[in-house]
Amino acid sequence: MADDTPDPVCDLPVVAASGLLDLSDTMPSAHAAFGARPLNQEEPMENHEFGPEEFKNVMANVAATVTVVTANTPGGPIGLTVSAFTSVSADPPIVLVCIDKVVGSLEPLLAADGYTVNIMPQGAEDVAMLFATKGTDRFASLEWKPSATPAAGPVLADAFQTLECETIQRTEMGDHWVLYGKVVAGTGSHGTPLVYLNRGFAEL
Repeated sequence: MADDTPDPVCDLPVVAASGLLDLSDTMPSAHAAFGARPLNQEEPMENHEFGPEEFKNVMANVAATVTVVTANTPGGPIGLTVSAFTSVSADPPIVLVCIDKVVGSLEPLLAADGYTVNIMPQGAEDVAMLFATKGTDRFASLEWKPSATPAAGPVLADAFQTLECETIQRTEMGDHWVLYGKVVAGTGSHGTPLVYLNRGFAEL
């Protein structure tokens, strides 16, 4: 998705914690029941290198909803294509978006009081590419309107769902910034979202 499209981040380590149910005594019978060979603890396990490129290759296989995140700044509206978007809480309604640190519009987006998540439908690939391309006037050729929420960004006519948010937390995380937004208003209609999968647009 070009430089303006951050990669989603997901890290789910497997951990052991005291106080959890200990199934160690039942493992031999469980292995036998499923016909599996118990792990030989004396055999050293291979340590495979897993770095940023390996991580990106794995996450490329995870379908992500394509959105255009917009905001208002003193210099005018800004927007960028974002696939790292998800819900955090239903009560109160909170979402987050992840923005790559190399994105040119990062600083004004961090300084803004809020943003709008424009969820793009299938067939809106051109709009998504426009907001992922540097050096273009992204709003000149599109129909849009100001959001009903003063803190939020422009609402794109091409979006079939929108979430107008007030930024409530900004967290630096690795090579991205995470912006948490409290959803103040939303609009939309029925439709099928555009998704990003295997480094390209895909249809559900």
